[in-house]
Amino acid sequence: MADVDGDGTPDILYGEEGTSGQIRVLEAATGTEFISFDNPGDGVTSLVVADLNQDGSYEIGWGAGDSDSGPNNWYIVDAR
Repeated sequence: MADVDGDGTPDILYGEEGTSGQIRVLEAATGTEFISFDNPGDGVTSLVVADLNQDGSYEIGWGAGDSDSGPNNWYIVDAR
């Protein structure tokens, strides 16, 4: 959980397993999805929300590739 959209309330992040899964972000209070990203890898090993490039806005980062025999990768996208 993290305040991805900066509205002062927590949001729920999760990654779907399997090929072409999604990274999804929901409002914790309502369960309404407001962000989703395609996961180019298989599986999700970690999720982080932080200002990773220090530009004043949050990014979402995740590891993928753990559930197949290919490489493990780290992906980063803007949260907004």
